[in-house]
Amino acid sequence: MKIRFSAEVESSLAAGMPVLALESTIITHGMPHPDNIEFALEAESNCRQQGVVPAIIAIVKGECCVGLEKAQIEFIGKDVSTKKVSRRELGVAISKNWSGGTTVSATMHIAHQSGISVFSTGGIGGVHRGAKKTFDVSQDLIALSQIPMV
Repeated sequence: MKIRFSAEVESSLAAGMPVLALESTIITHGMPHPDNIEFALEAESNCRQQGVVPAIIAIVKGECCVGLEKAQIEFIGKDVSTKKVSRRELGVAISKNWSGGTTVSATMHIAHQSGISVFSTGGIGGVHRGAKKTFDVSQDLIALSQIPMV
């Protein structure tokens, strides 16, 4: 899986600085526009004030992006066609050039592949009602049990 790093994240990882992975479904699906964009930019600012480099992770036009530029945050925050991408959908999202917010499972997977060991989220998916019949269990739970991440 090819990963595109922002210059800030790439240089910070190379220098051994603390980098925090941030999921992006809160931007694409969790908050209304323009509050979502303001929230993302403020979250990044708060990280930097604490001496931590923020790395919002998203799929932008079929590319796994670790660390977004402001224009990319605005793009995924405004585009109503963005998808919600879990670890299960990563291959499809890349091959079909989707843009989407990454769930906890996709964020953890991409962060781990990128050498980032700490992430933050606004919430995780769980076992949904009727799972006994539908087997609707969030990929987040599986990722939390398999990927070494704080």
